[in-house]
Amino acid sequence: MIDLSISIVNTNNRDLLDKCLASIREATKKISYEIIVVDNFSTDGSAAMVRKKYPSVILIENSERLGFSANHNQALRRAAGRYSTILNEDTIIHTGCFDTMVEYMDAHPDTGALGPKILNPDGSLQQSVFRIPSLGLLACNAFFLGSVFPGVPSLSDYKTWPHDSESEVPFLGGACILFPSPLIRDIGYMDAGFFIYAEDPDVCLRVKKAGRRVVFLPSAAITHYGGGTFATTSDTSLNHRLTSTLRFFRKHYGAWSVPPAAALIISGALNHILVFSLLIPFLSEEKRDALKAKRNYFSRVLKWHVKRPGSGKR
Repeated sequence: MIDLSISIVNTNNRDLLDKCLASIREATKKISYEIIVVDNFSTDGSAAMVRKKYPSVILIENSERLGFSANHNQALRRAAGRYSTILNEDTIIHTGCFDTMVEYMDAHPDTGALGPKILNPDGSLQQSVFRIPSLGLLACNAFFLGSVFPGVPSLSDYKTWPHDSESEVPFLGGACILFPSPLIRDIGYMDAGFFIYAEDPDVCLRVKKAGRRVVFLPSAAITHYGGGTFATTSDTSLNHRLTSTLRFFRKHYGAWSVPPAAALIISGALNHILVFSLLIPFLSEEKRDALKAKRNYFSRVLKWHVKRPGSGKR
């Protein structure tokens, strides 16, 4: 039986997908694996590249653009491996990463989701462990509690957590998560109701509810070219992020939680705009421009909520 099925969703990222596939081949020597690429209606020749350079890869070509979870589910349903991994196409796999992750899972059958250390292209650490969304977390973010108490991971949403020790964690970022294949089938795969964003806390929470651990494993590592700052988020991406956040609250806490969640997001946006506006005149030009970009982001958050239907049903 194949040890690992690797699900990769690609949308017009041909060159990075090429590098990702090549890195898997170079970095994975001890286990057997299959790669399933779901090409999400790309127009840059990604599918043709895969057929030409990686003929052993299973290629699924969409005739329309689908969301993150729906795309991965196409691959996960076809997976023949004992374990299944969702992997971003803009990643580079470090030597032994998947070998190490499979070895860990074999030795720890109580683990239901496993994530590696994730690095930025310059070698710096990229946050990949997060706190499950909750009203408490929104309050922490709205009132800068993480900045006031940076040494408390739960208040700072693990932003300052060193990511240097094997640990059971709240949830893992979706750039790379490995699951036992029978478990991901049993819990219903990824929730396709999340077009993008919030699908990773959702699936990790369902793993925990199934009685399995969610674990961060720093001895396995990848590089991720994504993970840009929220200040550069497009309007489309912002819409998906906020829509998914409120859908997460509705799904896991009930409809009653949506109005207070929205109120805390609005309060947080107003607080950030106020504080940034007070700080900007006292900063250097470079820092001033960066803070203006962040202030603009929170202004767009406010505008989104003003336009959002009052029912909260998104």
